[in-house]
Amino acid sequence: MIQARVRNFVLLVLLALPATAALAGVRHFGYVYEAVTTAPGSLDIENWVTWSRTSNPQRADEVDFRHEFEFGVTENSHASLYVAE
Repeated sequence: MIQARVRNFVLLVLLALPATAALAGVRHFGYVYEAVTTAPGSLDIENWVTWSRTSNPQRADEVDFRHEFEFGVTENSHASLYVAE
């Protein structure tokens, strides 16, 4: 009984933590990739969710996920890693 309560509490905290730690960036457009670089030594994480609905019955609804990790290298450059699911 106590283990279930602790597990549920930990799950609740883990689910609520990203909502409290979210920060907005300087991105001005949602679908245009801008040339804004990340500050040196900082990390930026972007999550993308794309929902496609087509008339093809084989793939009627499709949800694509993409995660981008950016790390600032210098003042004018950064490195990015993309993970697609």
